[in-house]
Amino acid sequence: MKNKRLIWITLIMVSLIGCRKAPQGVIDNMKQYGENDSAYTSNKKYSSVEDLSRKYSFKKNEFRNLMLPKDLDLSSVRGIYEINGVYGGEVFDKKDEILKCFEDFHNAEWKYCKGELDGEYGAEIEDGDKRAYFDKPGYYEYNLSQKWYVSNEGFQKPYKMLENHDEIDKAKIKTKQGPVSVQRYVKTITDLYNSLPYNKTFVPQLHRVLMYKVDKNDVGCFIFEKCYEGVPLDLYCKNLKCENHTVYFDRVTNFLTVYINEDGQLGLCTSDEEIRINKKKRLGKVLNVESAIRIVSDTYSGFSKIKVEELKPVYLVIPHYKKDGKTFYAKKGNRVELRPVYRFLIRNNEKNDVLQNMYFYICVDMQTGEIMSNFDAQSYKPY
Repeated sequence: MKNKRLIWITLIMVSLIGCRKAPQGVIDNMKQYGENDSAYTSNKKYSSVEDLSRKYSFKKNEFRNLMLPKDLDLSSVRGIYEINGVYGGEVFDKKDEILKCFEDFHNAEWKYCKGELDGEYGAEIEDGDKRAYFDKPGYYEYNLSQKWYVSNEGFQKPYKMLENHDEIDKAKIKTKQGPVSVQRYVKTITDLYNSLPYNKTFVPQLHRVLMYKVDKNDVGCFIFEKCYEGVPLDLYCKNLKCENHTVYFDRVTNFLTVYINEDGQLGLCTSDEEIRINKKKRLGKVLNVESAIRIVSDTYSGFSKIKVEELKPVYLVIPHYKKDGKTFYAKKGNRVELRPVYRFLIRNNEKNDVLQNMYFYICVDMQTGEIMSNFDAQSYKPY
């Protein structure tokens, strides 16, 4: 299965843009706000998580250079933490049990192969059109058919993206057997994930549904964030940094992706490695929403208008490199830090077919107010 991690590899290639020189237009814009220290001298205000956990509404022109979503619902946030995590590494050892949750592979046998990551190995199994791949660090993929999401021209572009609760509640996927509600598939996928026989610290929460057209039927791509007490692990800020001619992961992602094919069946399921919590500290106070917005507004005052499509707290997954390490991956025992931030997502107006490249992001640390973004790596055309 040469292309078993095609999606994963493609997303890494997309992330390499973080190492390019910034476009001149962005550099010129940054000159206008680069020396603006107001983000660090503003009167930051903090609140308890209990006070933070509520619904918010924003007036149309409340912030002069930001177009914010009309509403923000943080009522599901139950706790925010400083977290030190570690990759558990039990998924590979339980591959036979996991596979049974998808479908019986009858008398097919595992074939062991060199893994995608240096020094590791993987295992794959095939039975007719059904395939599965597991690698030692814990990534796995179940695949019934790949033909519908990759063509000779590359990745297909979704014709529709479902992003809010109202759309998702009403939407149906047109299959060969007839229309099926998106919510029915959400329940099926969630039940399947919860049945997998390994420790899961994080709870799946639907983030987006991408719709593809195959002949006259639909293929639905369900993207789930993995959440801890109502706060998801980030799936957009997959960044690389370059130091001394060596490429490092600055932040990594962790999520669940499931495709429902034109027959209404589970066509593809991929999951990143599971993180276990080693140590956590509940935060009594965090930067409040209004202060985070003000920091972004002040810092990017050189832009006339920035349209923010989504604002919410997430955990950046930051890898810990060993002193002599040159690479990082989700090997058993490797450690990560989960850092709580407010993430502002801004739609990239250029044509982009890969989810992680459809958006710019600005992240504001919920403790310090520090800003992290990819505005210096991509060209943004303001509204």
